[in-house]
Amino acid sequence: MSRSGGPGLLGKRAAEPVELTVLWGWMRNAKGSRTFDSLARRATEAGMPISECTLRRALTLDGRLPMRYTVLAFALGTDADEYKVGLAWDAAAGAVRPQPVLAAGDRYVPGRFTTQAGWPGPCPHVRRRR
Repeated sequence: MSRSGGPGLLGKRAAEPVELTVLWGWMRNAKGSRTFDSLARRATEAGMPISECTLRRALTLDGRLPMRYTVLAFALGTDADEYKVGLAWDAAAGAVRPQPVLAAGDRYVPGRFTTQAGWPGPCPHVRRRR
């Protein structure tokens, strides 16, 4: 028996968006020969406390977007322009987590409670008054 897809496809992950690759490239270039410890110390002195391990994990190419706080702390540690780095992070976040597009009439409207007895069930913090 042969399966379509084969075992070779199991270990492969989807390609990262270009914006995320650009953000990682900027971070690698901005780091240069500095150590993660010196970057963390400089960012902490500038008012954004962060650990060396968090900065190191942000440069791990595992397909995940680093937190905005981490990228801004990285920028502080490298004396980069925080505004431009924030824009690069926003672009990467938009590519990784695109916002759903709803049609003009598609709005979520919760269903109505059909009975009075059905009200306290979904909301346990609301007490039944009698």
